[in-house]
Amino acid sequence: MLLPKAMAEDHKGCWTWNQLQCCGFPLARFWDTTGDGHLNNNYINLQGLKFADRICVDSNSLTMALIKENIAWTFTRPTTVLQNRHLMKDVVVSPMPDPVLTRRV
Repeated sequence: MLLPKAMAEDHKGCWTWNQLQCCGFPLARFWDTTGDGHLNNNYINLQGLKFADRICVDSNSLTMALIKENIAWTFTRPTTVLQNRHLMKDVVVSPMPDPVLTRRV
């Protein structure tokens, strides 16, 4: 997961899905029509998660900018971090709560 510094500072320890659903920051996620959005949306639905506050995005760089500015959080692939290394000093990487989203290649 990628979290804004303000969100991470307010919480010590590992997050739970229940805490993330009402953390005060919206989830930044890809549009449902994209491959990433479809994968994440299926995961969210299978886990029965409900995020009242969501921001739909269409690029990794926009997601990272929202997180950097303390506006949103997300769970994403490691490639998002690699593509946006220049923003990582302002973003906190945190483990995803169980059950973790995985994909076999």
